[in-house]
Amino acid sequence: MTQTNGTPGSPGRSRKPDIHWLEGLLVYFETPFPHETSDPRRVGFETGQRITGLYLSELLLKYSLDENNEKYPDTHSLLKLFKKLPLEKRRAANHKYREILNNRVEWTWTFARSLTSLVKELGDNPIKDTRYFWHTDYNSGPHLLSPGVIYPLVHSLFIVLHNYPQESKRMERRYKTQFVDFEKSLKNSARNTDSEEKGIGVQNVVWLEGLLDYFNAAFPFDNDDPRSFGFAVGRQITGLHVVELLLKYKLDELKINYGHDHNLASLYCSIPECLRNESERKYREILSSFAREAWEHARSIESLLQYYGPDAITNSRYFWEPTGHREGPMSIAFDSRSLYTLVYALFITLHGYPEAGGPVKKYETKFIPLEDLDALPPQEDG
Repeated sequence: MTQTNGTPGSPGRSRKPDIHWLEGLLVYFETPFPHETSDPRRVGFETGQRITGLYLSELLLKYSLDENNEKYPDTHSLLKLFKKLPLEKRRAANHKYREILNNRVEWTWTFARSLTSLVKELGDNPIKDTRYFWHTDYNSGPHLLSPGVIYPLVHSLFIVLHNYPQESKRMERRYKTQFVDFEKSLKNSARNTDSEEKGIGVQNVVWLEGLLDYFNAAFPFDNDDPRSFGFAVGRQITGLHVVELLLKYKLDELKINYGHDHNLASLYCSIPECLRNESERKYREILSSFAREAWEHARSIESLLQYYGPDAITNSRYFWEPTGHREGPMSIAFDSRSLYTLVYALFITLHGYPEAGGPVKKYETKFIPLEDLDALPPQEDG
C-alpha cells in the first residue's frame, strides 16, 4: 500500500489502494474494437482507449514516485512526472520501450522513437487534449493517434517501474521499426482527402456511439476476479465523459451558453425544462425495466447528478481521495447501473438514439437510502 496525499503528490489527504487494481485498468485499455476497422464508431472507441491509456500512464508514474517518497508537482504532464524518476529508471524504461517497439511495431511516428520523445509530444495535459480533441487542430497533433502508440508506453512503465511480468526476460526482435514523419504524413493525407471529410464537428454526435461501445465493454473474466475493480473505474470515467458530451452537444445545438467546468448538474439544469422532463421519464422507464432496487440518490437524473458533485470525472479518477459527502471507500465508481441508465436516457431523448422496441417495465424500483457509505450498491438484475 502506498501513501498518496491530496491531488497525488501533495500533503495531507488519503491513501491509494494497492497498485494491482491498475491491472484491471490495463484490461479495459486493451479492449478490442468490436466492429470492422473501417467502421466510423472507431473514432469514439479509440478516444476512450486513449483516455484510459494516458490515465493509466499517469498513475504508473505517480505510484512509482510515491513509492520512492519523491515529491512531484500537481500536474498531468507525463514528461514532468517522467523526469522526476531516477536516471537509471528513465534509461531502463526507454530501453524497454524500444524493445517493445521492435517486438510489436513495424513502423510508428518519429516523435514516438523513444518513451521520452513520446511523452514530450503528448504535451502538458494529454488527457484533456484527447477528451476535447476537436478544440485543437484536428490534423496537427497526437490527439487522434491509434491507442497502439500508447501501448509500448504503458507496458514499459508497468514492467520497469512495477515489475509487471512479461513472457520472457528479453522480447524477440521481430521488426526494425521504421519511423515516419508525422507532419509530412498529415500534409500528404490532406492533399488526398476531401476537406468536408476531415473534421468532426461539435454538432456531430455519431462518433459518440463508438465511445458508447467502449463504455459497454464487458469484463472478460469472472466477476470475482480482482481486476474487475480497475475495469469498473475505467468504465465509470468513460461513461461520465459520454454524459458530459451529450449535455454539451445539446446545449451547443440549442445555442445555450454554459460554463467551462465539468459540473454535470449545472449543465443539465441549463437544458430546457421540456427536454429535462422527457429525459427524466425515459430514465425512470429504463431503470424500471431491469432494476428491483437502486440507491435513493439515483431516483432521478437531477438527484443523481447532484450526488456526483461538481467534478465527477476527477472524483472517479482519484476515487481514493475524500470528496465531501463521499468520504471513505464508497465511490461513484461502484454505481455503474445508474450511470448506464443515465447515458441511455440522455442519448435517446437529447439526440434521438434509436431504441430496439423500447424498454419494458418489469419492476416498481425500490429506492434505498445510502446511509452506510461502506456498503456496496444492490446487485444488478439480469
